[in-house]
Formats: sequence, structure tokens, C-alpha cells
Amino acid sequence: MAARRYPIPELSNVNERIIIQNMEKLFEILEKPDDQEEIFAKSVAVSLKKFDETNRALAMMKIQQVLYEITLKALAATPRVYQNLPAPVEIDPRNNHLAV
Repeated sequence: MAARRYPIPELSNVNERIIIQNMEKLFEILEKPDDQEEIFAKSVAVSLKKFDETNRALAMMKIQQVLYEITLKALAATPRVYQNLPAPVEIDPRNNHLAV
């Protein structure tokens, strides 16, 4: 575990100790540097936010479609036993967002 950034008093309450431990884990996650994919995803998010709702949904759908097609190509080269096809992407027609 990394050195504590903030001094933590001795706590007698078990709940307080659990909260502090969870906060320490959260700080470790937040302080972890982004990897290449996360940086790229954040740059895509910045671009998507500039679009209106319709174009944003269209761009998101096309990005998902490209990822899906690449996944299928990779799976086609994989023996059938190991294939676990992802579900197709669906767009909710009520709000043009990805259906969950």
C-alpha cells in the first residue's frame, strides 16, 4: 500500500476504520495514471460532448459498430470453441442512446 497522504487518527469505531480504508482504496484508484486507452476514450468523450444529441448518438453507434466488426474479425480467426460473441449494440429509439 502506498504511503498515506493524509494523517489518519487512531479510530476506535470499526465503521470509521472501514470508511477510512475504503477512502484509501478510492484515492489509490483515482491517483493511478491513465493508460493509453483511457486517454483516448477521454478524448473521444470530449469530441462527443460537442455534438448535438442526434449526432452524438450516431457517432456512438458507429464507434460501437467498428468495435463490434473488429471483434468479429478477431473471433473468426479464433477456434470456435473459444468464441464468446458479444451482444449486438442496440439503440433505444426513444432517446437515441445505447439500450441497456
